[in-house]
Amino acid sequence: MIQWKRFTIEKIKENESFHIELNSNQDWKKGKIYTQEEFAELIRNFKTACEELIDLIKDKEDSFLENLAYNKYSYKTLIEESIQHDIYHAGQLVLLRKG
Repeated sequence: MIQWKRFTIEKIKENESFHIELNSNQDWKKGKIYTQEEFAELIRNFKTACEELIDLIKDKEDSFLENLAYNKYSYKTLIEESIQHDIYHAGQLVLLRKG
């Protein structure tokens, strides 16, 4: 979730060189088991990334959202997909904690 939030942030910053290869270690760390301390740090990092994204877009005009951000995607689509991605994985985390 953090990496894809970073992707969204970097695209809003117009950093064309920032990429994430799907199914790479940068995309997700397959099989990694986190300690409680590591997980708490991940949550802090996610919160920081969310706050950075909010700071980047809070003063922008609505028309900004229609501009192309990445390939054929508008900033609106990029931000909406980022939020949907977070919701999906947050649901998975809740299920894992209850399991």
